[in-house]
Amino acid sequence: MARKNIIVLNWLFLRDAWHFLRRNKDLFWFPLISIVFVVVLLGLFVVSEGYVLAQGYSANHDNLGLAIGIAVIMYLIMSFAAVYCQAGLLYCVITRMQQQPSSVSAGFRAAGQRLSALMSWSCIQGTIGCILHSIENAHNIIESIVAFFVGVAWAMASFFVLPFILFEKLGAVAAIKSSVGVYKGLFTSRAYCRVRLASLLLSWALFLIIILGFVLVQVFQLAVILKLYLAAHVVSSVVIGVGVLLMLIILGRLFHAIVTGALFLFYAKSDVDVSLLPFSKELLEQAFLPRKGKVLNL
Repeated sequence: MARKNIIVLNWLFLRDAWHFLRRNKDLFWFPLISIVFVVVLLGLFVVSEGYVLAQGYSANHDNLGLAIGIAVIMYLIMSFAAVYCQAGLLYCVITRMQQQPSSVSAGFRAAGQRLSALMSWSCIQGTIGCILHSIENAHNIIESIVAFFVGVAWAMASFFVLPFILFEKLGAVAAIKSSVGVYKGLFTSRAYCRVRLASLLLSWALFLIIILGFVLVQVFQLAVILKLYLAAHVVSSVVIGVGVLLMLIILGRLFHAIVTGALFLFYAKSDVDVSLLPFSKELLEQAFLPRKGKVLNL
């Protein structure tokens, strides 16, 4: 099969993922519920932090340590909520790709059965993410570059962790090793592994959504300016901006889960009927391109 241009490849992935999503609209519940959890937890965090700092100030005590402790706990809880919802989403996606029935509640139940492994994974992921974020904000070019490449390597290594936890019943550490093993197998096959799906796959969707949001903002601004309603101008801009941001988050998580599920079944499982997947075999083979444009024989 001829090697496809990177733009064409990403467009084909996006098109097929969108068709799968249209047939499974209830999958939108997972990122929506995750966002609600995060918003509620953020509200609790703001209230608790304000209370602790106010109490310390009124009593002339330094409660900064307690405030930091609460912040860390809230961060880990939010990380777990996101991982839990993403696990339920992945379970439904992978199950339906194998033409097996599943529901939103079944996805949450499956994630609940792997609770301890998901908690361990969320702690590992949250800790590493926090460390990388701290290094990137160190205002040092060398450290920022190192953090970027380490982050890319970590994203590749952890790409299949959740599917291994859910479907192979592995613990967090064992799932990381198995996920790394998939990539190691590709590299030992002399593959020039180009993981251009996690971010570049969404480039088309994000670009179109941003353009749409920009056009809507300009239309509202024009209408507001003509009517000289400054308050309406501010409110409309904020509402549209928040709406576009939420849509980016929701679609990003959905497309990522769909692509991850298909690649997991194709590359990590040997007993899968490829014809049932939302992407063609030829397209999946080009997710990881070897040198000189030849597809892998796995």
